[in-house]
Amino acid sequence: MEYRTLGKSDLRVSVIAQGTWAIGGPWAHGWGPVDDQASIATIQHALDLGINFIDTANVYGLGHAEQIIAQAVKGRRDKVIIATKVGAVVDEVGNISWDSSSKALFAEVENSLRRLRTDYIDLYQIHWPDAATPLADTMYGFSRLIEQGKIRYAGVCNFTKPQLEEAIQYGTLVSNQVRYNMLERDNEQDVIPFCIRNGIGIQAYGPLAHGLLAGEFKHGDKLRTDDWRSRYTLYEPGTYEKSWI
Repeated sequence: MEYRTLGKSDLRVSVIAQGTWAIGGPWAHGWGPVDDQASIATIQHALDLGINFIDTANVYGLGHAEQIIAQAVKGRRDKVIIATKVGAVVDEVGNISWDSSSKALFAEVENSLRRLRTDYIDLYQIHWPDAATPLADTMYGFSRLIEQGKIRYAGVCNFTKPQLEEAIQYGTLVSNQVRYNMLERDNEQDVIPFCIRNGIGIQAYGPLAHGLLAGEFKHGDKLRTDDWRSRYTLYEPGTYEKSWI
């Protein structure tokens, strides 16, 4: 396994990360049924192969994915770099709203720490840009959490070049997670070059176009009706909907 330093951090991460969007169970946002024990076994096998970077989010399975990770890395936490996301706020009946304020960060980090059964998060990321919250407030929240030792580093996801330019006026971002694969390369225009120039690491999600480039599909194949990929084609640049996170 190859390892690289993520942005301006001391995180040495495997070049392949273990994603966990689909392991959330009934609330996995349309990936069909999953088996928790199979999910745990998959993560542990990944660790055995040298993958040390696990990416998740507070909203994956409405927190269930974080709980599964906690079980999978039990006894190996010091060997694993865990990245989770914030910005999605889930109410008691499962409705999702978006809030990247410092107040929301302070509340949600406690929930993620509890579900992950850890006392620190290696990389805490804003899941989606939040137009209603000043980036100065978001970055303040990150700085306070770093000072408190609850997170080690801050990152973002799906940020544009102007959003990145504004955010780094108020603090340091070590990564930007973007949708990037052979079929969807719009981030090459300005986002990725900006990140390279400013020492911001790039994490690619959907690198196999959500399975399309994995070589498993044949012409005429049909997916389950509860699989979101059966209802959506690849998005045009800039049209990726927050309803699929």
